[in-house]
This record gives sequence, structure tokens and C-alpha cells, in this order.
Amino acid sequence: MALNIGMITFDSADPGPLATWWAEQIGGRIEQDNDGWFYIVGMPGTAQKLGFQKVPDPTPGKNRVHLDLVAPDLDAEV
Repeated sequence: MALNIGMITFDSADPGPLATWWAEQIGGRIEQDNDGWFYIVGMPGTAQKLGFQKVPDPTPGKNRVHLDLVAPDLDAEV
């Protein structure tokens, strides 16, 4: 069994412009806009995604980027 990276997610106070910028840079597109609080950008040539989520106040010292992992049998992996 193995874990795979499903999405790389970034915290941001204003995720919309950030998602748009990254989509333009990688030749991707915004696949999902969840009422301005979470955006998913598709990366061309791969099933992996970039996620941009709104956070009200980034906490100093906290990671602002994290990996969302997926597996065929997540319960077995846990």
C-alpha cells in the first residue's frame, strides 16, 4: 500500500488571486471555486491539484503549505 499526493494546499488571506496567478503560470485552470474560500487548480498532464484555502489570520510559525494525501484504502493506511 502507498500514499499519494492528491493536492498541495496553500493557506492564504485572499486565495482567489493567488489561485488565478498559479493557474496562469502552470498553464492550468481553476477547476473549482467554493464561494471564495477554497479554489482547486488543475495541473496539466497530471491528476495532482493545487488547492488555495482562505484563512482569516495566518498563524506565525504555522505551515502555510500542506500535502493532502490519498490512498486506495485510506483506512488500511491509517
